[in-house]
Amino acid sequence: QLDSLQRALDQASTWKDKINAHQDLAAYYTTADSSQVMQHIDAMLKIAEQERDDLSVYQAYTSLASFYTRTSQYELAVHAMNQVYQASLKMDEPEKTSAVLGNIGVLKYYLNDIDSAQYFLDTAYQIKRTLPEVDSSNLARNLNSLAVISSELNQYKKALIYQTEALKITQSINDQSTYLRSLNGIASIYTDLNEPEKALEYQMRAYRKGLELDDMEAAGVAARNMGMKYMDRDELDSSVYYLREALKHFEKIGYQRGITEANISLGDWSVESKQLGQSIPYYQRAISYAEQISDMRLLANAQKNLGLVYLETKDYSRALALLENGLELYDRLNNSFGLKESYLALNNYHEQNNNWKQAHYYTTQYKILSDSLDQEKLNKEVKALQIKYETELKDSEIKRQNLVIENQRTKQRLTSGISFAGLLSLLAGGLAFWYRTKKNKLLSQQDLALKSAKILELQKEKKIMAMSSMIEGQEAERTRIAQDLHDGLGGLLSSVKLRLSNIDKQVKEIESYNIYERTTEIVDEACSEVRRISHNLVPGALRLEGLKSAVELLSQELSDVHGLQLKTEIYGFEQMKDDTKAIFIYRVIQEATNNIIKYAQASTVLIQLFESDSQYQLLIEDDGVGFDVTQESKGLGMRSMASRVEYLKGELEIDSVMNEGTTINITIPKEKQN
Repeated sequence: QLDSLQRALDQASTWKDKINAHQDLAAYYTTADSSQVMQHIDAMLKIAEQERDDLSVYQAYTSLASFYTRTSQYELAVHAMNQVYQASLKMDEPEKTSAVLGNIGVLKYYLNDIDSAQYFLDTAYQIKRTLPEVDSSNLARNLNSLAVISSELNQYKKALIYQTEALKITQSINDQSTYLRSLNGIASIYTDLNEPEKALEYQMRAYRKGLELDDMEAAGVAARNMGMKYMDRDELDSSVYYLREALKHFEKIGYQRGITEANISLGDWSVESKQLGQSIPYYQRAISYAEQISDMRLLANAQKNLGLVYLETKDYSRALALLENGLELYDRLNNSFGLKESYLALNNYHEQNNNWKQAHYYTTQYKILSDSLDQEKLNKEVKALQIKYETELKDSEIKRQNLVIENQRTKQRLTSGISFAGLLSLLAGGLAFWYRTKKNKLLSQQDLALKSAKILELQKEKKIMAMSSMIEGQEAERTRIAQDLHDGLGGLLSSVKLRLSNIDKQVKEIESYNIYERTTEIVDEACSEVRRISHNLVPGALRLEGLKSAVELLSQELSDVHGLQLKTEIYGFEQMKDDTKAIFIYRVIQEATNNIIKYAQASTVLIQLFESDSQYQLLIEDDGVGFDVTQESKGLGMRSMASRVEYLKGELEIDSVMNEGTTINITIPKEKQN
């Protein structure tokens, strides 16, 4: 909090304490007040110069570089980092020096200087590898960055090796923040490798881990990435769900950069969904936030995208101003991709307004830049092929030399080995017999293993079929009992109540009228109990209105009867009504909530259902006492849930922390349409 940070500065008794207090305040104001940031950094530099302390200089320029980085002023950030580098050399601390080189590498990447970025990051990594002790988190972040650079250079396998190594390091030291970065990084690599399912798998892991750790920034980044991936796959319902989740997470912690990016993505989604009018407020909010945090890259993206929307809707005056602003920012950032899109957009604008001279100018600029980028790409490919050719040439020469040496040795062995020919022939015959025997034995073992695997598979299928028959039988029996209760006993009780009502006038004169009243109350209670039992066996809402209404009614009942604070979020499921899958999903939710009521001692419960183009996802979460998931459950409820999920070919994950609560995640695939 600002007041405590200011109090720490006011009460600082040593110059070192003042340095640290100014550094904390500079970090606090980074996204809020640029002038305050510079005032605190200037104060740090004055103290450092006065005390002639290299570490304080290092701290001050690190804070300055951090501020410039967060505000996308990358050239200035590099200059500040050079000062940090000089201070680290004076301190003679290789680990600090390697960290600085790694940061410079990242900044070079932001400036699209990929070759320099790779050089600095690789140098930093080589220094770290030689140190007897190294900050493992720093090493993992270095590997993250090297993976990103390798991906830029289309070296995806190399990038995957770097990210996998980083993932292992972060798991071993429990560095959750860098672990999440590695998960997101691996997802990005699989996207580049055109393996979207694996990409989404790692992105989902990052999202769930972020939620588990209450790291809203990491969860928001993962959710936004998933939203963009679903948009690329044209699964727009899934896309907008995760993009809105990302915005919600970022807004919860006030992370302005994330809010800006999420608004841009939601604007892009609106355009992709042919809802141009809906995209405008998203882009306008993004522009406002980008201006607040002085992020030129995001500001350029938002202005260019909004300009394209106005161009599409023929609002030419607004379109021109925004597109020209975007072009100017991209030019200052030396952002080739943004420049290309801006040139093309301005060409379209001037063509639509019959300004052929200007249109020709922007077309020419677009072609020049495209040719330049194509040539740069070609040069990189030629360079890579040249390195590969030279490597293969060296390998070929080494092999040739080895072959000459081997030929000489062969001649010597041939001269000295003729006398052993008979012995070798005999030995060869024995080896051949041994080899045939071993091969036959191995083939027999393989055949036995295949048969065993087939038997196990048949047993598993038989088990699933038996379980399917059992569960379907249970549901059929539930339906029969519910029908009998409703039509039989329920009707009989209604008839009794009607007869009692007909003699109402006659019994009013009887002194024991209270017996009649009590009898009527008992009949009413019996009718209510029949309705309740019938509803629990086969919910009417599920049969008549579908799963969504049935779950909402169940939630309301839990809230009213058991006093739970219950939040229900359902996306999709409008078409799922009284079929086997709907019944099974309802039963799973019913079993889970019954367990919460019986054992969890919870006060709040979240039920979340989400339908995407390929699967159904269920999340049931409570804040109760939790339980040990490593202990095998003996309760029928858990086994019933697991059986139903297995029948639906889904996956069930249960995560529980003692005295914190339980989370149940269920994923059920949709049947593929022919």
